Amino acid sequence: MSISKSRRQAERNFREGKQMSEINKYEAPQGYVAVEPEQYYNQSGDCKGCYFNQVGCDFYTDECLSEGVVCWAEGRKDGRDVIFKPVLH
Repeated sequence: MSISKSRRQAERNFREGKQMSEINKYEAPQGYVAVEPEQYYNQSGDCKGCYFNQVGCDFYTDECLSEGVVCWAEGRKDGRDVIFKPVLH
């Protein structure tokens, strides 16, 4: 499914009140877990609370992308916007 098709489907599901897929918490950079964003803006997850946002994430050069992991729904297998939190031992 193309990125624009998956985004349109996610927006349609949101409007219709359909259940979103479960977040794959392991689709995250090593040492981190993917979790639901703390807040949403225009039906998309906001970066607030993401570890990488605190250290200057710019989506193109951050650790997430260097590991082939993204936080936006269109690039994730689970189709969900997420933020990343460090794994606590």
